[in-house]
Amino acid sequence: MTFKTSLISVAVLLTLSSCGKNKDLKTSGDAPKPAATQPNSNSDSDTGSAAQNQQTQQNQNHTKNGSDQAAPKVDGSVKNQRAKDEGRKDRGGHVTIGDGENSDDQKKSNEDKKQPVKPSTIKEQSPKKQDDAKSDSKQDDSKKVETKKEESKKEKEDTTQVKRVIDVDKNQIASKTGGQTKDLLYYTGAGDDGLMEEFKSYLPKASPAQQHVNAKLAKSIVGARLTKAVGGDQIIDLAIEESVGGGRTGIKNYRLKAQQAGNMMKLSQVSATGSLQLQNGYLKCLDTDGSCMNAYAKVKMSGGIARVIFRKTVANVYFLIQENIVNNDNFNLMNWYIKNRTQAISTTQKINLIETSSYEVVNGASAIGLTMKTSDNEMISLTTPLLVSPSGSVVDVGVSKGLDLSKSFNLSSNENYESRLQNAISDARLVANNGRGQLKIKLNFAAAENTGAIWVVVSKSATSSKTLSVENVRAFEASLK
Repeated sequence: MTFKTSLISVAVLLTLSSCGKNKDLKTSGDAPKPAATQPNSNSDSDTGSAAQNQQTQQNQNHTKNGSDQAAPKVDGSVKNQRAKDEGRKDRGGHVTIGDGENSDDQKKSNEDKKQPVKPSTIKEQSPKKQDDAKSDSKQDDSKKVETKKEESKKEKEDTTQVKRVIDVDKNQIASKTGGQTKDLLYYTGAGDDGLMEEFKSYLPKASPAQQHVNAKLAKSIVGARLTKAVGGDQIIDLAIEESVGGGRTGIKNYRLKAQQAGNMMKLSQVSATGSLQLQNGYLKCLDTDGSCMNAYAKVKMSGGIARVIFRKTVANVYFLIQENIVNNDNFNLMNWYIKNRTQAISTTQKINLIETSSYEVVNGASAIGLTMKTSDNEMISLTTPLLVSPSGSVVDVGVSKGLDLSKSFNLSSNENYESRLQNAISDARLVANNGRGQLKIKLNFAAAENTGAIWVVVSKSATSSKTLSVENVRAFEASLK
């Protein structure tokens, strides 16, 4: 069986898009800062396995708190102008590789329904500062003025610190998988644990002939998903692009089952729509708490060997909100849900859970899915290939929205969720990616008079499960030789 060595084309716009015409941005942080068959052999040989950063100036003149009002009315779909790149064939990293069950959705919150604050009248401050403000109200006017000055000074200091830590450094060289597109964009990693670099160092250890076969398999994997099966087993679904004759190719699906065998999980082939055969392979769970949200698989199929890294985590997010946007109900709606989260307003109309799931093929493709859930049963689903330009961490790639990510990632289906927030977004772009788990996605909200933008900086949460170190993985690999 031969493989098509080139990947499915991903249409991309190499010229970086502007982060919006209005350069006055308000920053809003809502989470802690990120820390920034048994194989015969372990070698990868034929005998075994081998937005513009406009957040920098915080607007010092916050508007005064206004009276509580109801959520802005939005007709659901955006009927106004669309982004210039509408209609482009960006695949957004979404490859349907099965329709299996996904992990349980988080139960909806039963919080009290205190009326949220209108987004255009919210002053950025943490819950602690809100408590401080209550205390200040008991002081005389002169003390209030002094307190406000001190809070403003602290706010400036906090903003400077957030800017250094949270925003993606566009000059940082991204960690790459070794795969690339026809458009000379490079696939990247999705974590900062050093696993991708470790596994890439194994590639040259195989013979030249074996390296060639391995590269074919790696570049043919265009989708991968890890999910938990009933009884503690794990399921790996692979989407592989294969030649189907006549110079044509097609996506074939392979399902593998991973069952515990000592300190690893042995792989067996359950089903396939293509002609490849699993010869041997294993799955190694990486979470130190015994779960398998983060893992990697090593598979040997019809002579070729490939490694795939899987990650799932609760994410930290940091929102950069464009200011002075008027007459844009869709923008106001999203802004409103964000502010209710960041200011800990007691309401169901706020974002309450953000999760990411990704796969990275060593020497091949990578992609990530992201879901934002609200307490009132809304969901935003976004997915994009993890790509970057040749230098730095900048990129301009289309992000798909509104897809059922349970078919491509270890994420919840959007079937039983509302889509008002989803429909408010006219389009989305990946504008920065450091290949180490930090992304910057620009959400556009089209309107006839004033198109608005919100940038979402995504990173791994500090509360995510701890994983094995590279040294632990290296020792495990050595034990298989």
